[in-house]
Amino acid sequence: MLRLRSNRVAYHGGKMMGTFSQKQSTMNINNLNSQNGNPGGRPHKIRTFIASLYGDNHQRLADFAASLKAYSNEALVESYNKNFRTGPFGVNAQNVFMVALHREFESRFGKSPMTCEHDYVVTLSHFIMLEGNTWVFVFERT
Repeated sequence: MLRLRSNRVAYHGGKMMGTFSQKQSTMNINNLNSQNGNPGGRPHKIRTFIASLYGDNHQRLADFAASLKAYSNEALVESYNKNFRTGPFGVNAQNVFMVALHREFESRFGKSPMTCEHDYVVTLSHFIMLEGNTWVFVFERT
């Protein structure tokens, strides 16, 4: 897996592949992606949210779950994609929301685009879209 961190360092499988200048980054990242099975030429992003489910956060989780019940399927997908696009930004409320969103996807569709370990580590891997009565992953190509 290839990740591009904000300091323009590419990582593959936990090993630093090198730093890139602004001009070189697109070319080098595209080459690395092609070599590592990502024909779209875009860095594969994985977003991980770690929620702290202590104290008042159990009530916050219940409140988020209740509010998500009122979301349409389109709004649910849009909320997921927005959080995938922005990624985690260190606010625990967002992380607790992602646990509630994961649970709502499982409740509504019988599956979730997120993996949830131990009910507090939520991982997102790709954008999604509605297709009929379910959702599917969208693999972008450039």
